Amino acid sequence: MEIQAHYQTFVYIFLVILIGFLINVNTQDFTFTYNEKSVNNFTRKFFVKTIDSLSDGTVIVRIMKEKNKDDQNQTTYYEPKLLLRFILPNGSVTEINNVIEKNNGSVTEINIPYYNFNYPSYALGSNGYKSDDKFNPLDSYPLFDNYILIVYTNASDWNNNTTFVDQGMIIDWTGTKKSDIKFGESYIDRNSTLMPNQATFAMNSDRTKGFLRFSPIRGSNDAEWKQYFVNYTGHLSLIGSGIISNFFSNRDHSDANYTIFSTTNNDYVI
Repeated sequence: MEIQAHYQTFVYIFLVILIGFLINVNTQDFTFTYNEKSVNNFTRKFFVKTIDSLSDGTVIVRIMKEKNKDDQNQTTYYEPKLLLRFILPNGSVTEINNVIEKNNGSVTEINIPYYNFNYPSYALGSNGYKSDDKFNPLDSYPLFDNYILIVYTNASDWNNNTTFVDQGMIIDWTGTKKSDIKFGESYIDRNSTLMPNQATFAMNSDRTKGFLRFSPIRGSNDAEWKQYFVNYTGHLSLIGSGIISNFFSNRDHSDANYTIFSTTNNDYVI
C-alpha cells in the first residue's frame, strides 16, 4: 500500500492481492486510486487509520484529517469527525463524513466527543507521550447488511475520570445512527490513570449473530464478558454476560496474554 498526502488532494492506493486456491495458485495484483477532495477549504494532511474488509470484497477505510500541529510538544490534533470510505468491488466509493441522526424528516449531525479523536497523552515513555493505539478510544467494526459498530468514550464530567464510560453505536453506510448502548465504566488502573477502551471485541463467525466484548473491571483483577446482538433494523442489545474472577494478576493487567475468537459453530473462545 502506498499513501501520498497533498494539501488539496489525498490519494491512497490500495494493493489488493487475490489468491485463488485452485489446482494452480495464481496471484494477481490490482491498484486502486481514489482522490480525497478538500472539504471546507481543509488543507492539512490526511492519513489512513484502519483498513477492514468484508467477505464480498468491500474494503472499509477509516481516515483522519490533521487539524493542527504543536511542534513544540510533538503533538498532532485531528478533526473530530468520523470519516469512513467504502470501496466496493465495482470500484465505486461511498463516503461517511460524520454521524447523523434522522428524526421526523429532519437530519441532525451527531458530534462524537472531541476526546475520542485527540486523546490526551500521559507523561510516559522517553518522548513524554504514549502513542499506543490501545489508548485510542474510537474504533469501528464492520458487521452485516451495511451496519457498523462504532466504539467510543463519553463522560458526564470530562475533568472527573470516574464519570467516563465506554459506549457503542450502530450506524449504517449513510452514517445514520440506528441505536446505541452503554458498555460500562472506562478502566482506571491502580495509579488512577484513565485507560479508555481497554475492551477486546470479537465478531461472531456469523456476523448476523453479533459479537463478544471482553474487558477488565475497574478496581479489581476480574474480567467481564458481554455478548451483544444486532437485529436487522440495527438495534443493539445485550443478550448475555458473566465475570471471570482474578483473570488478571494485577490491576493494570500488564501481564495479560490472551486471545478471543469465534468458532465455526458461532461460539466464542477466550
